[in-house]
Amino acid sequence: MVVEQGGATGTVAWEEIGECRRCGRSLSDKESRRRGLGPVCATKAVADLASVSNGKDVLDVPWEAATGDVVCWRSEHDPYEIHVNVPMLDSAWKNSSFEFGYGGTGPAAFALNILMWYGVSKRDALANGRVHDFKFRYVATLPREGGVIPGAAIRAWIAEHIVRPGTGAAPAPVQERLA
Repeated sequence: MVVEQGGATGTVAWEEIGECRRCGRSLSDKESRRRGLGPVCATKAVADLASVSNGKDVLDVPWEAATGDVVCWRSEHDPYEIHVNVPMLDSAWKNSSFEFGYGGTGPAAFALNILMWYGVSKRDALANGRVHDFKFRYVATLPREGGVIPGAAIRAWIAEHIVRPGTGAAPAPVQERLA
C-alpha cells in the first residue's frame, strides 16, 4: 500500500510493525497485520462505523475518502449533540463525548479518535502529549458551531509528528485497512 504524506510517498510495512492500532497488542496472523487491527478490534471498529454509542455523538456525516476531511457540526436543537464523520474507536477519557472549540476532555477524545482513524495507535497518540498537541492545533480551534479539519493537514501533521521508525512513512488510515 502506498500513502501520500505531506507530498512524500512512502510504503507502509504493516507486517514489520505487527501491533494492533487500537489496543497495541501483538498481531500474529497475516491478515491482522495487513489490517493493522486484531480480529476483536477490527470487529469493534466496523461496529463503530455504524453507530457511535456514547449517547450524544452522531456518526451521520458522510466520509469523503478523496479528501479525508474531518467534518463536525453541532445540532441547532441540542448543543450537546455532535454530528461527525469519524467513529469513536476508543477513549482514554471515560464518559467523554466528542467536543470541539475548546481544550477539554471532549476535544481530547475527538482528537484521539481522529488520529486513530488515520491509523495512529492509541499508544503513539498519547505518547509525549501528542494527542493534546493535535487537539490544540486543530480541534480546540474549530468554531463552536463546527467545521472542517482538512485531511491534507491531518496527514501532514501525522507525517511530521508520528512517522514510524524504519518505515519512512506514516501509518495507513483505518478506513483503508478495513476495506
